[in-house]
Formats: sequence, C-alpha cells, structure tokens
Amino acid sequence: MSELKKLATNEIIPLQNATISSDIEQFVWSFSANCATKTDLQKLIPPANLGQNYISVSYKLGNETWQMIIEDSNCNDTNFDYSITGKSKTILLAEPYAKSITQTWLNTTAQAICNELCTDNGGLS
Repeated sequence: MSELKKLATNEIIPLQNATISSDIEQFVWSFSANCATKTDLQKLIPPANLGQNYISVSYKLGNETWQMIIEDSNCNDTNFDYSITGKSKTILLAEPYAKSITQTWLNTTAQAICNELCTDNGGLS
C-alpha cells in the first residue's frame, strides 16, 4: 500500500495502488490511483470548476517525490472502486488553469516576454 499527501492540509491518504506514466508526446506526467476507502476519496474530489481551484498532492515513489494535481475522481460503490486521476503540476501552464494572454509584443525576445510575464505574476524579481 502506498500513500500521498494532500498539500493543503498535510494529510496523508493511503492508496491501494498508484501509477505514474509519461508519453513522449506530452509535457506532463499522468497519475492514477485507487483510494482505500470512500472517505479517503472524498478528501481528494476536485472542484467542478477546476481553474485555480485544484487539489495539490505529493506522491513519493522510491526516492522521488512527485507533485501532482487531482483532476478527476470516480466513485463506484458497487465494486468498492474509488479512483483518482491527475497530472503533474506542469499542466498548470495550459488551459483551463493558465490565464489567456491577449497582449501583443513588438521588437522583443521570447526571453524578455517570459521575464515580463513572470515578474507581473509574482515569479521573477
């Protein structure tokens, strides 16, 4: 049995199994797991409107710790199957999490644009 930590509360939640995978075509890692109980699953159900309201977790696999967000959950009481799926935090750079940019830049570099966006959003200083 493995476990993950719900970062908002530092609560440890046991899992029956978990899988982390990557596709060479993707920029994110995928995560899936089965919770041991329905009560555990309820602690990880993401909000209906994801956006900036996601559940952030960490999962330790061997010597590596993975930072993930939970994107979906499934509760099947008939089979006692309580599953979650999610992705690595790099998904926050894509929709529906990231804000759209409508600004146009002229005579600049990609690095200057990135620096400006990071500074405007509290990243670089």
